[in-house]
Amino acid sequence: MTLGLGDSSFLVSSGDEAVVVDPQRDAWRFVEAAERGGGGDPRVLETHVHNDYISGAREIARATGAEIVAPAKGEYTFDHRPADEGKSVDR
Repeated sequence: MTLGLGDSSFLVSSGDEAVVVDPQRDAWRFVEAAERGGGGDPRVLETHVHNDYISGAREIARATGAEIVAPAKGEYTFDHRPADEGKSVDR
């Protein structure tokens, strides 16, 4: 969490996989934590369109090649894998 922002960014990891959820623009701490934990380059999951802060998803994707998974109904104009509620997203 970043003081002054309405963000709830976090990292989820298990074994050699990691996901950064709703990353804020200073998301490098999550990428570094994923690498330290053995998760390698994390995937990125956006749960909704963020009107309260700038997302770090595209920056992470550009730097690491991470795939961005985002809501299908979000009308995103950048490269991402669309996902719908209740659907699983496998690698």
